Amino acid sequence: MSAPSHERRRFQRIPFEAEVELRQDQACWTVRLHDLSLKGLLVSRPESWPAADAAPLQACLRLGAEVEVRMLVTLAHQKDGLLGL
Repeated sequence: MSAPSHERRRFQRIPFEAEVELRQDQACWTVRLHDLSLKGLLVSRPESWPAADAAPLQACLRLGAEVEVRMLVTLAHQKDGLLGL
């Protein structure tokens, strides 16, 4: 029996539920945020997601009526209905 492997992350993931708007060229999707870190976001994959598009996206996360975080992201991975940005 081998020892359990422990994932060592450089940036800790913080569970956070919110809506994120993703924009790419003329396309726009509203997705659910699952967690975030200083390195990126994990969001649900929209139904109409293009299969293998590696172009940058703009992500917009509203934290309140007057607080909005916008960032330029790229797709790092997709698995089990989630996108790692």
